[in-house]
Amino acid sequence: MTPSLSRFIGEFAALRDGLLLLMAAGVTLGTAMLVLLSQTSSMTLNSLGPRHPDLGENSDWSRVCSGGEQQRLGFARLLLHRPTLALLDEAPSALDLASEAQLCRDLVARGCTWISVGHRLSLRTFHQRELRLDGQGGWTLRRIA
Repeated sequence: MTPSLSRFIGEFAALRDGLLLLMAAGVTLGTAMLVLLSQTSSMTLNSLGPRHPDLGENSDWSRVCSGGEQQRLGFARLLLHRPTLALLDEAPSALDLASEAQLCRDLVARGCTWISVGHRLSLRTFHQRELRLDGQGGWTLRRIA
């Protein structure tokens, strides 16, 4: 078995066991997911719990959650899945700068290669290269100092 496959199986087993333990204690699947997602990153999702104790329910989440909460949930899911490559389009745009920085550090710490599209200059801190499009079909790729 390859190291990456055994790591994946180990992480999946830990996730499954965590969900089963929480559900055995009477916690709904949605709440169990919220707990595990919150533990995946240094960010907090505490504001969702009291308002929506079951993330497993069918809801119009774009109306239930603020833009920042939606982005935090998206990052939590991303961190939980631990991809080797992520493409992010304005992913932290609704977050404050401190939350954005923490989530970017979390991605870097997990060894994820990521490409982001964004307008915030603060994102440059977490990248080595910048691709700039001129809007007329031209582009430049340069190193970020």
